[in-house]
Amino acid sequence: MLGLKKIQVFHYLSEHLKQVLPFTEAEILVISSKMFRKVYNKGERFIAKGEVNTQSGFICNGLMRLFYVKDEKEFTVKYFYKDSWVGNLQSVHTGEPSLYYIEAVIKTELLVFENTSMNQLFDEINRLERYARLMVESSFIQLIQEKANRILLTVEEQYLQLIDAHPELIGTVPLKQIASFLNIEPGSLSRIRKRLSKNT
Repeated sequence: MLGLKKIQVFHYLSEHLKQVLPFTEAEILVISSKMFRKVYNKGERFIAKGEVNTQSGFICNGLMRLFYVKDEKEFTVKYFYKDSWVGNLQSVHTGEPSLYYIEAVIKTELLVFENTSMNQLFDEINRLERYARLMVESSFIQLIQEKANRILLTVEEQYLQLIDAHPELIGTVPLKQIASFLNIEPGSLSRIRKRLSKNT
């Protein structure tokens, strides 16, 4: 028998899927049967560099980040928010080890698929394959927009856009991570924040 918490998170996924495409209750039941709930504590990794990605996860609550490590320095390049899917698509398709890490920034609750189960579901539920394609397209559009922002916006404008879209980052994410995401040094971000505070 499913526990109350598990029922709640599967219901949350059901509502999300129905907002994107008209999934039937039967389809959602089949999808849910292939997933399991997992909680990642702060700093716990969904995937580490050198591992082959065998799972994909849907974030019900929490926050994760993708980062590289070079010369013992971390470079944060992406955050995954509530209602996001996490995983290493390149590793899934090539079978090659991941070049980066994905870890929980705060306690994060996921619904997790084994990728072998996902492939089986694609064969069974055509709508799910279309849903996955829409999610990939959305991620690609977001990536292009982020690249454009890096070229067209000042760092200060990028910071303001980031915290306007995701105010929960402030006080949750270390400033050095945000600085890394913006591709600047922590000191530069501190000066930007100080200047902005004077103007408010």
